[in-house]
Amino acid sequence: SNQAGNWNDPAIWDISGTPATVPSTTPTAEYDVVIEHAVEIPSSMGAAEAKSITCPDGTLGEVQLRQNNTLTVTEDISLRKSDNGMIIYNQNGSFPTVIFGGTYRTGKKTTIVKRLLDDKWTLVSSGLDI
Repeated sequence: SNQAGNWNDPAIWDISGTPATVPSTTPTAEYDVVIEHAVEIPSSMGAAEAKSITCPDGTLGEVQLRQNNTLTVTEDISLRKSDNGMIIYNQNGSFPTVIFGGTYRTGKKTTIVKRLLDDKWTLVSSGLDI
Protein backbone atom coordinates (compact mmCIF):
# COMPACT_ATOMS: atom_id res chain seq x y z
CA SER A 1 0.00 0.00 0.00
CA ASN A 2 1.18 3.53 -0.72
CA GLN A 3 -1.54 5.17 1.38
CA ALA A 4 -4.45 4.30 3.67
CA GLY A 5 -7.70 3.31 2.00
CA ASN A 6 -9.94 0.50 0.78
CA TRP A 7 -8.56 -2.80 -0.53
CA ASN A 8 -10.58 -2.47 -3.75
CA ASP A 9 -9.21 1.03 -4.57
CA PRO A 10 -6.43 0.78 -7.20
CA ALA A 11 -5.02 4.16 -6.07
CA ILE A 12 -3.61 2.70 -2.82
CA TRP A 13 -1.53 -0.05 -4.47
CA ASP A 14 1.88 -0.04 -6.18
CA ILE A 15 2.29 -3.15 -8.33
CA SER A 16 5.86 -4.46 -8.61
CA GLY A 17 7.70 -7.74 -9.06
CA THR A 18 6.71 -10.57 -11.38
CA PRO A 19 3.60 -9.72 -13.40
CA ALA A 20 0.55 -11.82 -12.57
CA THR A 21 -0.89 -14.24 -15.12
CA VAL A 22 -4.04 -12.13 -14.96
CA PRO A 23 -2.85 -8.55 -14.29
CA SER A 24 -4.92 -6.56 -11.82
CA THR A 25 -4.80 -3.10 -10.26
CA THR A 26 -5.80 -4.53 -6.85
CA PRO A 27 -4.40 -7.60 -5.05
CA THR A 28 -5.34 -11.09 -6.20
CA ALA A 29 -4.22 -14.59 -5.17
CA GLU A 30 -1.12 -14.13 -7.36
CA TYR A 31 0.27 -11.16 -5.42
CA ASP A 32 2.49 -10.92 -2.33
CA VAL A 33 0.90 -7.91 -0.61
CA VAL A 34 2.90 -5.47 1.53
CA ILE A 35 0.72 -3.21 3.67
CA GLU A 36 2.34 -0.13 5.20
CA HIS A 37 -0.87 1.80 5.98
CA ALA A 38 -4.35 1.07 7.34
CA VAL A 39 -6.14 -0.89 4.59
CA GLU A 40 -9.83 -1.70 4.97
CA ILE A 41 -11.73 -4.49 3.26
CA PRO A 42 -15.07 -2.66 3.27
CA SER A 43 -18.45 -4.13 4.17
CA SER A 44 -20.03 -6.28 1.49
CA MET A 45 -16.97 -6.18 -0.81
CA GLY A 46 -17.40 -9.94 -0.89
CA ALA A 47 -13.94 -11.43 -1.20
CA ALA A 48 -10.37 -10.24 -1.03
CA GLU A 49 -7.42 -12.42 -2.01
CA ALA A 50 -3.64 -12.39 -1.76
CA LYS A 51 -0.77 -14.83 -2.11
CA SER A 52 0.70 -13.49 1.16
CA ILE A 53 0.27 -10.43 3.38
CA THR A 54 3.09 -8.66 5.23
CA CYS A 55 2.86 -5.56 7.42
CA PRO A 56 6.53 -4.62 7.99
CA ASP A 57 8.08 -3.46 11.27
CA GLY A 58 8.02 0.30 11.79
CA THR A 59 5.00 0.95 9.57
CA LEU A 60 1.37 1.73 10.27
CA GLY A 61 0.37 -1.41 8.33
CA GLU A 62 -2.99 -2.76 9.46
CA VAL A 63 -5.74 -4.88 7.88
CA GLN A 64 -9.31 -3.98 8.81
CA LEU A 65 -11.79 -6.66 7.75
CA ARG A 66 -15.46 -5.61 7.83
CA GLN A 67 -18.58 -7.80 7.97
CA ASN A 68 -19.92 -9.83 5.03
CA ASN A 69 -16.42 -10.52 3.64
CA THR A 70 -13.89 -13.30 3.22
CA LEU A 71 -10.12 -12.74 3.12
CA THR A 72 -8.26 -15.67 1.52
CA VAL A 73 -4.46 -15.78 1.68
CA THR A 74 -2.86 -18.84 0.08
CA GLU A 75 0.43 -18.54 1.99
CA ASP A 76 1.54 -16.60 5.12
CA ILE A 77 0.10 -13.61 6.97
CA SER A 78 2.83 -11.72 8.85
CA LEU A 79 1.69 -8.69 10.87
CA ARG A 80 4.77 -7.29 12.57
CA LYS A 81 3.03 -4.24 14.01
CA SER A 82 3.09 -4.40 17.81
CA ASP A 83 -0.62 -3.64 18.21
CA ASN A 84 -3.73 -4.33 16.10
CA GLY A 85 -2.12 -5.81 12.98
CA MET A 86 -5.57 -7.08 12.01
CA ILE A 87 -8.92 -5.81 13.20
CA ILE A 88 -11.99 -7.94 12.40
CA TYR A 89 -15.30 -6.08 12.68
CA ASN A 90 -18.88 -7.29 12.71
CA GLN A 91 -21.28 -4.51 13.51
CA ASN A 92 -24.19 -6.18 11.70
CA GLY A 93 -24.38 -8.82 9.01
CA SER A 94 -22.29 -11.97 8.61
CA PHE A 95 -19.10 -12.32 10.60
CA PRO A 96 -16.04 -11.97 8.31
CA THR A 97 -13.89 -15.00 7.54
CA VAL A 98 -10.09 -15.24 7.28
CA ILE A 99 -8.70 -18.28 5.43
CA PHE A 100 -4.94 -18.78 5.15
CA GLY A 101 -2.82 -21.65 3.91
CA GLY A 102 0.44 -20.84 5.69
CA THR A 103 1.41 -19.33 9.03
CA TYR A 104 -0.35 -16.49 10.88
CA ARG A 105 2.14 -14.31 12.77
CA THR A 106 1.25 -11.17 14.66
CA GLY A 107 3.38 -8.79 16.73
CA LYS A 108 1.02 -8.62 19.68
CA LYS A 109 -2.67 -9.07 18.99
CA THR A 110 -5.53 -9.40 16.56
CA THR A 111 -8.62 -7.45 17.62
CA ILE A 112 -12.18 -8.68 17.09
CA VAL A 113 -15.00 -6.15 17.43
CA LYS A 114 -18.56 -7.48 17.61
CA ARG A 115 -21.70 -5.49 18.42
CA LEU A 116 -23.93 -7.29 20.90
CA LEU A 117 -27.60 -7.49 19.99
CA ASP A 118 -30.38 -7.85 22.56
CA ASP A 119 -29.87 -11.13 24.42
CA LYS A 120 -27.32 -12.54 21.94
CA TRP A 121 -23.62 -12.62 22.68
CA THR A 122 -20.34 -13.90 21.28
CA LEU A 123 -17.38 -15.25 23.21
CA VAL A 124 -13.91 -15.31 21.68
CA SER A 125 -11.33 -17.15 23.73
CA SER A 126 -8.11 -19.07 23.49
CA GLY A 127 -8.27 -22.82 24.02
CA LEU A 128 -8.75 -24.15 27.54
CA ASP A 129 -6.40 -26.55 29.34
CA ILE A 130 -8.40 -28.88 31.53
